[in-house]
Order: sequence, then C-alpha cells, then structure tokens
Amino acid sequence: MNPVQTSDIIKFWVIDNPSGICIFNQTFAELPNDINSDLTAGYLFAITTLSQEIVQENIRFLQLENLRFVYGITSRLVLILLTKNEISSFESSQMLNKLRLKFGEKYALLLEHNQFFDISKFRDFAMDVEQILNRETLYFNILAKRSENIEKFFKDATNEWQSIQNSIKNQVKKIGTWIIRDSLTISRNIQNSLIKNREKSKKSKESKKLEHDNQSRGGWV
Repeated sequence: MNPVQTSDIIKFWVIDNPSGICIFNQTFAELPNDINSDLTAGYLFAITTLSQEIVQENIRFLQLENLRFVYGITSRLVLILLTKNEISSFESSQMLNKLRLKFGEKYALLLEHNQFFDISKFRDFAMDVEQILNRETLYFNILAKRSENIEKFFKDATNEWQSIQNSIKNQVKKIGTWIIRDSLTISRNIQNSLIKNREKSKKSKESKKLEHDNQSRGGWV
C-alpha cells in the first residue's frame, strides 16, 4: 500500500453544530479560486442540514472531479477535511477520525459545557493537526472576536439558523398545501363538469322524450 501523500491535503474545518459557525480552520494549500473560509464552511455545513432534512442521514463525502470533502459529524461538531482524490476516501476518513478523537479528548470540558466562546484554548490545536496529518500549515484561523461577545454571537447565530430552517420548512409546507389544494380544486372541477354533463344529457333525453310524446299524441287526434 502506497503511503499517503500528505501534500494532497488542502484544508481542515471545525464547525459548531448546530449553529454552523466555523470555530477553527487550517489551510495547507491554496485553492485556485480561494474564497472566504468562513463562507465556504457555511456552505459545507448547509449541505449537512439538507441531507438530514431530505433523507435524515449524515453526509460522509462530497465528491468533486479532483477534490473530496470528507465529513465527520457529531452532535456537537462538524469536522471537514478537504483533500485531492489521490488520497482514498478510506485514508482521509481515518485521518479525520483521528482529528475528531484528538479534538474531543483535548477539549472535552469545552464540549461538555458548551464554552466555545473561550477561543484562546484553540490556539495550540493547529500543532496537533500538523502532527496527525504530517503536513505543514500555511496559516490557520480561529474564531476571532472578543471573548465577552462570543457567547451572544453563538446564540444569535443559532437562532438565526433555526429561523432560516423554519422558513424553509414553512415554504415547503405551503408549496405542498398549494399542490394538494390545487389538485382538489381540479378534482372538484372535473366532478362538477361531469355532473353538469350528466344533467345536460338527462335533460336532453327528457326533452326528446317529451317532444316524441307530444308528436305521438298529436298523431292520435
């Protein structure tokens, strides 16, 4: 088995679940069109929510033509590792699992007490990541806001995300209700049309019978 080419490791994110806020990200190589890492993390997190909403299952991989996003999802965290496809999904999943276990071990108290707003604790995790992945870092970011504002920031972000989710669900329900209501309207229209046609047919037959009877009586006189 060929050794893992660590040069094919590109990025690593740790995202708070369920707020979707990126609390840590580490870059090992630049992408051709690199965008804001927090924005990217938001998109990647949204995919996890979508997979839960549609099939109620966690996403494991997001496969592109040359790249692969590997997901590790817990009730409290979403960890994502971006690699080139030269690294197998099995190998990248193993690496991500090691990162998840290390983060859980190192920050167990923060996870238990939901204290991610104490960002100073994350500063040395980049060294652990380097050791596990055997890859030198270009740069890393942590959630960089004043500690006294972080807790409110997380709560506001969580509430906003819940509001977005509820809005999507309500829109879906409205669409479904519209379809059902529209179908019922069509069904009623068809039913009414059939009834009207039957009534017209019945009246036409009665009219013809009456006309025939009148003609018959006229013939007898």
